[in-house]
Amino acid sequence: MFYSIVTDCRVACSVRCQLSSRPNLCKRGCTTCCARCNCVPSGTSGHLEECSWYANMTTHGDERKCP
Repeated sequence: MFYSIVTDCRVACSVRCQLSSRPNLCKRGCTTCCARCNCVPSGTSGHLEECSWYANMTTHGDERKCP
């Protein structure tokens, strides 16, 4: 499933974070990123090349922000 333009970030992030060991934290980060770029990569991890803006967002400590 590929989300190029997301209309419901909660649904897209639920799919993205379904296998996460920390699903609430994953969904919070994913939803924030999705709201800013309207894109969530497919699958439960990786595929960041599908959403370059999502992939390039970082925290203040220069760590990747989006799961």
